[in-house]
Amino acid sequence: MSGYVSTRGFRRAASIWRLIGARLDHLAGGVFILPAVVVILGFSIFPLVASLYVSLSRLSFSEGGVDLKFVGLDNYAKLVTGIDHVHFLGLAGPLTPVGFVVLAAGYGLLAFALYRYVRGHNRTAGGLVCDAHGPIGLSRLLDTCWT
Repeated sequence: MSGYVSTRGFRRAASIWRLIGARLDHLAGGVFILPAVVVILGFSIFPLVASLYVSLSRLSFSEGGVDLKFVGLDNYAKLVTGIDHVHFLGLAGPLTPVGFVVLAAGYGLLAFALYRYVRGHNRTAGGLVCDAHGPIGLSRLLDTCWT
């Protein structure tokens, strides 16, 4: 064996290592950023999953800690239908004629503001908000003056 190294073999090995190095350089950004992304996703997704599990369970405090009993969607059904309709604050009574007139006037003012917006030259989101809040503000002002 001689101490001679062929240049063709050396060049071939160097080109292979250059390709591997280029691929590693290309992937280095993702490799360094991946642990941070996994940690951030873990900190943001774990509370969502835990909250979903607690919302689907009945929580009761016991002497040794907390007991969770899985009840499924029963908690959401109680939330929508309510558990005590007699004392429910959002229960609407029958609409009186005066209430109907006030409600119709409010809807009429909103319809008029929308009509003015559509037919007017100021067709921006700010223009819609200002036109819609104008009659509402006027009705609130008249309401505070009359009472």
